[in-house]
Amino acid sequence: QWMLSGGGGYTDDVGTYSVDSPQNVTTFTWLRDELVGKGLTGPVAPGRLNRAAAFEAFANGDVGMLNGHPSLMKAASEKGVKYGMVTTPGIDGESRNTLGVSDWMTAFKKNGHQEEVGDFLDFVYSEENVLDFSREYGL
Repeated sequence: QWMLSGGGGYTDDVGTYSVDSPQNVTTFTWLRDELVGKGLTGPVAPGRLNRAAAFEAFANGDVGMLNGHPSLMKAASEKGVKYGMVTTPGIDGESRNTLGVSDWMTAFKKNGHQEEVGDFLDFVYSEENVLDFSREYGL
């Protein structure tokens, strides 16, 4: 998400990995110097932060700002925590791109379960289930 906010990405226009592109280097330098450097975050260094503990603290109203999963909104609401949503910061102001949660699901070709894996993925990503998920989390 941060590479996109700075005009970069994982790959260039022809699909070659470009994590070290000038745009990405600028973005990560800005991220380090302006968002997560010493003294800019909470009491726990970002590299040592337990995400589950941070999410729980947010849902309890103990964290001022957090980039997290849509389920946090439901958990916070259930505990009476008032929250809002803002655009993700970018180098030159608000990010131009819509950024969100990226969850990955991986399946392997080995062990003879390709058909079952395909059936499962078809189920998960069926129109009905995707719409149910988006409605559940207000997406």
